[in-house]
Amino acid sequence: MAKQPVIIIHGGSCWASYKEYLADLKNSGFAVNFLPQPEWHRELQTNLGSAFKVLLPAMPNWQNAKYAEWKIWFEKAVAIAGRTPILVGHSLGAIFLTKYFSETSRPVKPKRLFLVSAPYATLAENRDFGDFALKRPPYRLSQTIKTIHFYQSTDDPIVAAENLNRYRECVPAAIVNLFKNRGHFTQGRFPELVKDIKSLQS
Repeated sequence: MAKQPVIIIHGGSCWASYKEYLADLKNSGFAVNFLPQPEWHRELQTNLGSAFKVLLPAMPNWQNAKYAEWKIWFEKAVAIAGRTPILVGHSLGAIFLTKYFSETSRPVKPKRLFLVSAPYATLAENRDFGDFALKRPPYRLSQTIKTIHFYQSTDDPIVAAENLNRYRECVPAAIVNLFKNRGHFTQGRFPELVKDIKSLQS
């Protein structure tokens, strides 16, 4: 039996303008041996086991991400998955998947969608997310994907818990996992996500 593919879209940074990106580079400290994805992404294959095939594409230019570039790379990952994939998006990866499946015409429907620390930003409200900002509230997301999981921590220093409330207005049937001490989910282990994905093993 073919393995169930799981595609993880990691986080990154996006800017309303190239000028703002350059300003951030100038103001940021220099990091040595920095990895854009925390450890649980890299350990997910081991934790899920041999019934799953985890794909963790390095999304293009993650420090100054562009939606159009990510869309091309994501569709390449879906094309090589071999079966209908399970999708996991973390941070910028989560709003990317939200935008993709709420605004793309006739997308391939995933088996399940898991969104971790998902920022909510529309063009009308917040242009800081550049072209990752949603054109409109993503009500279409639940029409495109039957079951959606959200994971959010109330102490997240990057994506405030209020973002989850906005998503719940648009996706009222979503399965919500709310934590108090996970921050931005940069921990080494994510047993809840592993358990939820394993429950889909066919």
